Amino acid sequence: MRNTKKSKNSVKTTTDPSYHESCFTHTVAPYGSKVTVVISSDILKSSQKRKSAKGALLDDNMIAFTITLTTGWVYVMLREDVSPETIVHESFHAIHSILEFHKIAFDEEIYAYHLDDLFSVISKFVERHRAKYPVCFTIK
Repeated sequence: MRNTKKSKNSVKTTTDPSYHESCFTHTVAPYGSKVTVVISSDILKSSQKRKSAKGALLDDNMIAFTITLTTGWVYVMLREDVSPETIVHESFHAIHSILEFHKIAFDEEIYAYHLDDLFSVISKFVERHRAKYPVCFTIK
C-alpha cells in the first residue's frame, strides 16, 4: 500500500496562447516533504515566476531541472516533451534531496521505493497534461 498524498492540482494559463503550464504538489510520506512538479511549454518562463528559481543558472536548452529550497521543499520543472528517462533522472534528484534533508542514511530499498513512487506519480501527471495540451511529441 502506498503511503502518499497528492494535493493542489492546477492548470495556469496566460494571455499568451502558446504558453501554458500545469503544476501539482505531491507529499512524500512519511517525511511530509513536498515536491511541486511543473510541466510547462516554457520552463524558463515558469521558473522565473517562482522565487525558488531566482539565481538558478538556466538556459533555453534545458529540458528539466530540480531545485531544493532550504526548507526541504523541492521543485521539479519539466518541459512538455520530457522523456521517461528524464523523469526518472529528476525524480532521483528530488528523492535524494528529501532524504538528505531528513538525514536519512543511504539505503537502496528506501531510494528504490520512493523513486518508483515519485516517477509513477509524475508520469501520470505528464500524461494528463499532454491530454489537455495535445502537441506533437517526439520521444526517443
